[in-house]
Amino acid sequence: MDARLKTTEDPRPLTREECIVETVLEIIGGATVIEDGIERQIGPHDIHAVLYHLREACLATQRIRARQSKQAMRAIKQLSAALRRANQPKGGLPEDIRLVLGLDRMIHHLAAYGKAHRKPQPDAIRKRLAADYALDLCDQFGVKTTSARTGKFCRVAAALFGDPDVDLQYHCMKALAKKRRKNSTRS
Repeated sequence: MDARLKTTEDPRPLTREECIVETVLEIIGGATVIEDGIERQIGPHDIHAVLYHLREACLATQRIRARQSKQAMRAIKQLSAALRRANQPKGGLPEDIRLVLGLDRMIHHLAAYGKAHRKPQPDAIRKRLAADYALDLCDQFGVKTTSARTGKFCRVAAALFGDPDVDLQYHCMKALAKKRRKNSTRS
C-alpha cells in the first residue's frame, strides 16, 4: 500500500446523536421485540426514531411556551381590543368590510384563546420527555423498568437527554407513576 494513502488520524469524531445512539445500544443492546411474528434486536434506527420524536416533542413544547409568554399574551389582548373597536357599528369599519374580514369570528377565537391560557410547563419538560420516551423504548423491547438510578431505564433516559451522568430518577419515577395511573384507568 502506498504510504501517501495511509493516515494516522482517527476517524471523524461522533456527533452528539451518534454518541447517544451508541450509549443507548450499550445499555440495552441485546433487547429484542417481536413484530409481525418476527423477533428482532434493537438497532440504531430504533434509537434514531426515538430521538427524532423527542426532538419534535421538545420543539412543540417550546412553541406552546412561546405562545403563552407574557409578551405574546399582551399582544393578543391588544389585538383583541383593536378588533373590538373596529367591529363597533358606530365609529368602526363599515359592515361589509367587517363581514368580509370575519371580525366577529376572530374576536371570538382570541377571547377563547385568552381564557384557555395555561401557565408554561417547567423547564424540566425536556427531562420528563426523555424519561417518557425511554419508558416507551424499554417497554417496546421488554427491558425491565425500575426507577433505580443505576437501572437500565434511568440510564437510557439520561442518555436520551444527552448527558449520561445526569440523575433523572425523579423523572423516571414520575413516568412510571403516570404509566401505572394510565393502566389502572383502562382496567
